[in-house]
Amino acid sequence: MMPLDITYANAAYIVRTETYPPKWDAAAAAFASGLGRTQVGVSYGGSDRQVFDFFNTSEAPKGTMIFVHGGYWKAFDRSSWSHLAAGPLAAGWSVAMPSYDLCPDVRISEITQQIAQAVQVIAARTEGPLALAGHSAGGHLVARMLDPAVLSEAVRDRIVRVAPISWWLTSYAGGDFHERDPAAGRGGGDLEAHPYGPTGCRRRQDLGGR
Repeated sequence: MMPLDITYANAAYIVRTETYPPKWDAAAAAFASGLGRTQVGVSYGGSDRQVFDFFNTSEAPKGTMIFVHGGYWKAFDRSSWSHLAAGPLAAGWSVAMPSYDLCPDVRISEITQQIAQAVQVIAARTEGPLALAGHSAGGHLVARMLDPAVLSEAVRDRIVRVAPISWWLTSYAGGDFHERDPAAGRGGGDLEAHPYGPTGCRRRQDLGGR
């Protein structure tokens, strides 16, 4: 059987895969430089990576969309995806994009806690509904926000939509993660303990909202 870490190594199967990240970076930088209503590097936690960028709409926002980047929990940051704010902004939604500390420096469960803190901080500075979206590892992280143990009830009740894109539907994490690190022990990993969150969270995620 092919190891799952190889199965999910998307880049290994894409022709000229090394050319894509620079294109994303260029598109993101061009978009951000042309938008004057941006707050860059707003802190939500104690490390250099625990910051988010906030893109304001030109008028009163309908709500705030929070996008969490992917990268197998060990790559990228918010700066590569700024251009993805274009759609929500055009629809009248403000957009927040957090970065987070990466594996193997931290556990996936710690990243979950960081994103929860980011959502709490973003919610405290905004009004109205919240929508969460994330790609790959980011999809896992936004889905976890619907667990009643992760966010406060007041913030969770403001979430009207959660859109995990290409997220992991498995409790497996590769050997370079703390969850599978023999020195870190087993059984304490976020993926192993709560791969989808409680049943209610799974139902809400599957429906794409509340």
